[in-house]
Amino acid sequence: MRVKVWIVNTCVPGEPEPCLPAVFGTLAEAEAYADEMLRAEWDSAGPENDECTERAPYPGDWREAHERMVEYHAGEWGQWELTGPHEIEIPSPL
Repeated sequence: MRVKVWIVNTCVPGEPEPCLPAVFGTLAEAEAYADEMLRAEWDSAGPENDECTERAPYPGDWREAHERMVEYHAGEWGQWELTGPHEIEIPSPL
């Protein structure tokens, strides 16, 4: 049986291999997971407001948050990506 999957993963800066891959059966599940991961990253290492040393508010969209994190950390931060759909073959149970 062929199914479509979406993959969310990140990487360690300077390393070519993906890290922490997670596979989902729907785009909505993958988007929700990516948002969850970026919110956690934002809470621990997100950009600070220009006026103070408090964390800037999460932008609400994981892709925008990702762009701002990359800019803020100038390439010293792991990059998240969501790819798919990928068609894969799953063997039928016997």
